[in-house]
Amino acid sequence: MIRRPPRSTPLYSSAASDVYKRQADDELMQERLYTIPLRKLHKVPRTRRAPVAIRMVEDFITRHMKPERDGEILTTSSEARSGSGEEKQLFIDPPVNQYIWSRGIEKPPSKVRVKALKFEDGSVVVHLAE
Repeated sequence: MIRRPPRSTPLYSSAASDVYKRQADDELMQERLYTIPLRKLHKVPRTRRAPVAIRMVEDFITRHMKPERDGEILTTSSEARSGSGEEKQLFIDPPVNQYIWSRGIEKPPSKVRVKALKFEDGSVVVHLAE
């Protein structure tokens, strides 16, 4: 197996960081720490575990933080993810994605600790907990 040196450039675009800067300016409503269990991934085929883990994180955050659009609570993670830029109501920080994919597609972690921030406009941002 060939090992590659770590990348010196960030793996995410500057457009994503612009969204997080905008979120930092908005008024914060809620901040919560969650440990999201990913143990049920052993029932999923090995070659699909990491993408399913990302969807499980999105579903968990949508269920517990209840993102809103135009005063209406979004019930599914696909509704919260839909749109681009300002229309999106659920943002997963790239380090969360990198942590889940760190051991490859077949062996994601059994749980992940995240910090979820909900803003006045109803959008939710998910960061790795320190």
